[in-house]
Amino acid sequence: MFHDFIQYAQLRIRLFYRALSRTLAGFLFSDLREDRDAGSRLYQAYVLVFLAITLVLLWFSLLSLTRIAFLALGQPLAQLLLNCLPLLPAGFFLLASLAKTLSSPWKLSQPDTAYVAASPLATVSIILWHVLVQVLLLGVMGALLGYLLGTGFSSILGEAVAVGAMTALATLLATGIVIWSWLLGAVRLALPQRRKWWYLCGVFTGLFLLLLIVVLLVNGQLPLGPSLPQPATYGALCTICLLGLILLSKAATRIDVIRVINENTVYAETQSLRLAPLYLLEGSGEIRRQKRVQHRGPWIAIPIGSGSAAFLSRSALSHLRQFESLPHILFWGATAPPLAAILVFSPGFFPAFWLLWGLLVLLLPSGVREITRTYRDDCSNTLMKNQLPFNNLKLLALHALPGLVLAVIASLTCVLLVFGTTTSLLFATLFCLIANGVFVLCSGVDTLPFFNTARKLSYEMAVLVFIAALLFFTLLKLPLLALGFTLAYAAALAFLIWRS
Repeated sequence: MFHDFIQYAQLRIRLFYRALSRTLAGFLFSDLREDRDAGSRLYQAYVLVFLAITLVLLWFSLLSLTRIAFLALGQPLAQLLLNCLPLLPAGFFLLASLAKTLSSPWKLSQPDTAYVAASPLATVSIILWHVLVQVLLLGVMGALLGYLLGTGFSSILGEAVAVGAMTALATLLATGIVIWSWLLGAVRLALPQRRKWWYLCGVFTGLFLLLLIVVLLVNGQLPLGPSLPQPATYGALCTICLLGLILLSKAATRIDVIRVINENTVYAETQSLRLAPLYLLEGSGEIRRQKRVQHRGPWIAIPIGSGSAAFLSRSALSHLRQFESLPHILFWGATAPPLAAILVFSPGFFPAFWLLWGLLVLLLPSGVREITRTYRDDCSNTLMKNQLPFNNLKLLALHALPGLVLAVIASLTCVLLVFGTTTSLLFATLFCLIANGVFVLCSGVDTLPFFNTARKLSYEMAVLVFIAALLFFTLLKLPLLALGFTLAYAAALAFLIWRS
């Protein structure tokens, strides 16, 4: 098995270098494998060093922003977040388990499918290699996240939290999440297809969560002190990871390879489109989504209804069937409106946070785009849209309501956590509710003409006006006027859409 593991590792490293060269060619406009003369190598080294320095500077800027953010939270709220911190790895494990049990964790492209089908290599060696790669990647990401959180908590709580302890704990938790989520996926692939495997998966999930709670909540304290107390905690986590690795190696010997190949049909068809954005090929993400949706069978039924209920049910069914949109909507609701409320109603002025929020709402509007996706689909079909008995504003409201409810729930949860029982809670809540509507209306003006001209209004244009106005009122320290402008701006956008 060890010889098979080494042989497969050498193959994957060569393929990784080839993929890395293609990826860097999109950034460098120079191929690492073909451009080997001295001038090309000097140019490649210069660009790579510049990118490395930029990443380092961004990391230190992120650390500085984290310290400022935790100092702005205050000690009581920071202590509350520290007490709720064990929910974070439990949530990550739940999401990873769902991802690896709903579909095969072992991803195969078309060349991989032919290689695995004809290769004499043991399945255990191939599975362990993929697990090792994910452990290294997510372990590094967990260490960075742990260091970032440790820096923030130590800046407000002092010696009660050690950065090194949180970094080590996050690394071990990331390793355990990868191994045990792979184990759940491998067990599902090893069991007969007709057997109800979710019972066994539920047992494994409950066992791991129970061990996680017992380890992290011993006496109600996390092992994050400056002297790294409770070394048994780290030993228990290492034991859990080793136990999961042993069980995974046993389950990998029983995996049905044919079943893995069948489940990777869509992945193999869309794998070549993953590098398309690097070469400025638009629409690749939508093509991949359509292919995934085409291969999904009907698994839920919603009464269509008539009249307005038909549009509501269509939008809800679209979000459920294309469930990739739900994380985008929840992330948008938990970041864009609450950050705006914090910036408007906080006593100080933070230019770095304003820049971060502005870039978020301008360059990453995927959440609000998902909320209004079915509305844009209907508007693109002019023949059908002209037959509808609704104006654009009502059509937008009906299509956006299911996704908007999710975004509002995420926004209000974050606002309640941040503002607590302060006097600004009521105004911040109202601002979040109206801001969610403003972003949806900004996304809805994409199809409108610009004052009866051939040019079209855009989401970016509408959001830039909103950002500039909020920044102006914040500089004047007039949060109530900012709230009033948000309400008036929402009414103005609604009037534009209604008149179109």
